Amino acid sequence: MRVRPANGEARTVIEIPPPAELLAHVERFWFRPESAADDGDGVERILPDGCLDIVFGPGQAIVVGTMTEALLVPAHGVAGYVGVRFRAGMATAFFRLSAASITDASAPLDAVWPDARTVAGYVTPRLDPDVATERLADVLVSRLSRAAPVPDDVQEAVDRIVQSGGRAEVEPLASALGVSRQHLARRFATYVGVPPKTLARVTRLREVVRRAAAGPVNWAALAADLGYSDQSHLVTEFRALTGLTPSRWARFRHADSKFPRRRRGGEIG
Repeated sequence: MRVRPANGEARTVIEIPPPAELLAHVERFWFRPESAADDGDGVERILPDGCLDIVFGPGQAIVVGTMTEALLVPAHGVAGYVGVRFRAGMATAFFRLSAASITDASAPLDAVWPDARTVAGYVTPRLDPDVATERLADVLVSRLSRAAPVPDDVQEAVDRIVQSGGRAEVEPLASALGVSRQHLARRFATYVGVPPKTLARVTRLREVVRRAAAGPVNWAALAADLGYSDQSHLVTEFRALTGLTPSRWARFRHADSKFPRRRRGGEIG
């Protein structure tokens, strides 16, 4: 199924919401029949989102860690992929590893799932998107009874950061949870993969991207609305996390596999 935004430019990333059983752990399933977005330099730029993914592609099944910078992949000739994007802090419920150990990196799925090869044969991007993502959802649901609990303070801290649009300050947040800043940082290293402040920066970036995707942007007004000190602060943060200025990104309207910009049916969020 090919998704087309309102401007008619073809996109091939399909994002599918999780079933009710997985809502607490999974943000989105996604399917990429082929690579689609080009930033003008022959590469596709996948932006940080604070989440871990499991990705199945031709001859590989990997766990992709939380990113602190954009990942660049070839814009053309890339075969299909199917994946699951976990909610921040929730991926390690399904496998035993420190999230920080694969930040800005990846690991073979068989390092954490002994049956990874069997799962990869069952969940393949060669299938119809609905079938592939339904099978991946079935795999995760079957593992729910063995899922490790994520500490309440991690869940609460992540929720507050996300709900604040990335504007939550770490010191007051830790104090409100009754823990030290250092304790929260250690928890985030284990479960999220990045410090609370980095998750807040990425969360705010996601909001910038979400609002900017709708059309022309008054960057100064957007910076003020999202709590940046000024437009220059927004530009500096955007460039640090994406490798581009906001205006260059807006010119190419980057698509990526992880941000929830494209929905089933061709809507842009």
